[in-house]
Amino acid sequence: MEKEEASNRASRDHTSCSSCRWWLIFARVLLAAHLTTALLLLHCRLPDQGVLGPVCLFLTILFVSIRHRSARLFSIAPTLAGCVNAAREVADLCQLQEFALTRGAAASHRGIALLAEIQSRALVHAVVLVCLGAVQAVNLALHLKALRAKTLADDLECQSKPLAGGDKI
Repeated sequence: MEKEEASNRASRDHTSCSSCRWWLIFARVLLAAHLTTALLLLHCRLPDQGVLGPVCLFLTILFVSIRHRSARLFSIAPTLAGCVNAAREVADLCQLQEFALTRGAAASHRGIALLAEIQSRALVHAVVLVCLGAVQAVNLALHLKALRAKTLADDLECQSKPLAGGDKI
């Protein structure tokens, strides 16, 4: 009788767990769609596209610092948006510097100041690009550490369960 009650309780727990899992997946998909839409709106509506890289870096750091696997997965979208934006800004600034040099910008104090500003903005975007890569490397390290800890915990749990004959694994 007790075994039957335990089996019924386990089946109810499994049913509630699977419906709970379905809602969690739905919530994660909804949050990912919301985040992607927000990033697209930021990309289209920001008057200065140079600000998008640091904003994406902030969002990436925010999501990685949350100690949950699904929250850390949300850091991928801002990282991609930030990398694309920073790389495009660096390429545009390099073209602008080349154009300024061909027009003789290095011949005057004003031109030299313009070239210095272009170089500093390109450097800022390059640093944002490197920081986004470093934050994702930390994200991967945290994910692998959590995966290893979970695997070790599962192995310990499996070893502590008795087999049908009464022996432990």
